[in-house]
Amino acid sequence: MMVSTLAAVGRGAEDETALLKRTGFAIGGLQRFAQALPSLYGAETATVAGTRALPEVWSDKESFEARAAEFKSAVDTLGAAAAADDRAAFTQALESTKGACKACHDSFRAE
Repeated sequence: MMVSTLAAVGRGAEDETALLKRTGFAIGGLQRFAQALPSLYGAETATVAGTRALPEVWSDKESFEARAAEFKSAVDTLGAAAAADDRAAFTQALESTKGACKACHDSFRAE
């Protein structure tokens, strides 16, 4: 979900004459997902088969939640830049959001 939504947000910003505010709906979905992300990995999910989540999601919960908080912060900044129609801030926030995604996956997801 996040990959396709981030791609759509990026495409929405490619046209430099387009209003960034139009990406707000998709960014809102990312914000809701970011808010819910830590709760998706409660202790009861540690034994769910077939996921790519590494055991560290549960054994190093503090680090996982810190990465999730970084992602949420980046997405919130992206939303604020879109709402302000600030293209420079939006571009930077989009890269930060993608980086926060990657950082979490690098630490907590198997390839």
